[in-house]
Amino acid sequence: MIVNHSFQDLSRLELLITKDNGSPLQGEIDMYRRIVQDCENSSLIWHFWHDINLHIPSGRAAEIQIDFLLISEIGAVIVEVKGGAIQIEGGRYFYQNHGILTPLERTPFKQAEDYQWAIINNKVINGEEIFVDFVCAFPHATLNKTSSNEKQDLAYKMWNYDKQKSNTSFADFCIDVVNEDKLRRRWCIENMSLDTMNKVVECFAPNYKDTNRYSQSSLKDILHWLNISNIDTLESLQRNHRIVIEGGPGTGKTTIAKAYIKKNHGLRGLYLCWTRLLAAQIKHELQLEGLYNCQVESYMSFCVKCTKGENNLSYPKEGKYPGFLNDLLRPTLSSQYYDYVIVDEAQDVADKGMLDLLQELTSLQHSGLNTGRFLILYDLEQGYNSGIRNLEMIMDRLLKSSAHFTINGNKRVPTNIEIVRYANELLTLSITEMESFWNRISQEESACGVHFVSDNKILARALKQKRKEITSSGRSLQHSTILVHSDLIGPLNGGNDSIYDKLTYSDSIVELTSENISRLPERSIGLSSVLKYKGLENENIVLVIPISPIKSSFDNFLFEIYVGMTRAIMNIDIYILSSNK
Repeated sequence: MIVNHSFQDLSRLELLITKDNGSPLQGEIDMYRRIVQDCENSSLIWHFWHDINLHIPSGRAAEIQIDFLLISEIGAVIVEVKGGAIQIEGGRYFYQNHGILTPLERTPFKQAEDYQWAIINNKVINGEEIFVDFVCAFPHATLNKTSSNEKQDLAYKMWNYDKQKSNTSFADFCIDVVNEDKLRRRWCIENMSLDTMNKVVECFAPNYKDTNRYSQSSLKDILHWLNISNIDTLESLQRNHRIVIEGGPGTGKTTIAKAYIKKNHGLRGLYLCWTRLLAAQIKHELQLEGLYNCQVESYMSFCVKCTKGENNLSYPKEGKYPGFLNDLLRPTLSSQYYDYVIVDEAQDVADKGMLDLLQELTSLQHSGLNTGRFLILYDLEQGYNSGIRNLEMIMDRLLKSSAHFTINGNKRVPTNIEIVRYANELLTLSITEMESFWNRISQEESACGVHFVSDNKILARALKQKRKEITSSGRSLQHSTILVHSDLIGPLNGGNDSIYDKLTYSDSIVELTSENISRLPERSIGLSSVLKYKGLENENIVLVIPISPIKSSFDNFLFEIYVGMTRAIMNIDIYILSSNK
């Protein structure tokens, strides 16, 4: 059976398939009729295209033109056609016309092979799970060899005049070639299901837009945005289908994610992160860039949607692997597919079914960890309770099937490097060393200001004064954010309101939400908890913390301060509450 996507009238091909001068392209016409006839009588379902143009580079060409493309359950087959009298002289291919030989620029087999790898390398088809092959048709030539060297001879991939005049089925010929090449490549993945084949066919729909038609200048625009000076850096990432990037605060992980989305703007992507604020901010920034083909979700929201809002979808706090995934999530995931998945701040979701999600969502064959496309960005230092949750073990499993990059260079300003250095030092302290640490920083001239306040009333006055300083210095309040430690979120000592609650009473302080993060009211400053703000950053951070742990363990107490400090790009002011009243 054949599904013809070219819709040509077989009786009028001589008028439809022509050279520039209007004369018929008889080689393509003869092959068109033969392919349609033989595939129609095949036991397999064949999807068929003629003269398909893809805006993807191949060698020096900015786009490719494929004579015929066939897709069935066995894979995809590119058919390169050369009509007329073709002969080989001295290893080169020539057209022969009235005794005059005109050389071909490339051998037909090399041309077809280049198209094969152009489709794979430009991610039109995932060549790791969908078999892509090619054959060459010479319907008017009696060639029966391509080389006198048996190992180099590609005659098995050649459809010639003798086959054209025989009862040999072109469909069966393609099946034999694909099976032979699968043996040569030791291909062990099963044939496509009908559902998988339909998804592959969608890649070649008439409205398909290429993802990689970039000039050198447009690539430089992306790299300027990414703050990478070497054009090979982004290109080297693109050559890998499964990428894991580890990097500390300020190294540009989220910016890399946005550049990845921009470069793959024609593919259907999914961006996931733990916090809703980060998801909302990324979605807003992509919309400003006109990038709408990447779905942006917080991880939990995505899971809830997949499970149709099951009420019992929840995660344990101390990292035991949740058992909901097999029962609730996987049945829905198995029916979805994305060309790529990005997981930002992966240390927050690694133990929450991330590997299973990648396995299902990034592969038509549900083998995403080995054949899918994904970009994972993480920093174990920012992983809450990372030791208890066995994050290193989970990431190690992921790294076995991925290309791993570590980025160390801080992409922010020099003052931020100073802040990050203080934050890293903080993680090494014992509880008895904390006070002297803060005292030392408060006496140094740095981008990190430390202020001790005795109670929440003094804190409110101090923050009001800080707000005046920001506006009087000409800095925008939109570039500043107040972050509060989670130990100060709930009521203290039997009170009704927490420190966090009391800050929201001010008209000029607005709690950040997914709806307002990109458009706060004028002359207002945003407020959030440290953990909700993970993955985000701002030029100026005002961090409010208790002098010692109140509810959290000491390790988590330090961890949260570390995260809060590293949200600052240029300046940070830390207000340390010495009283719990």
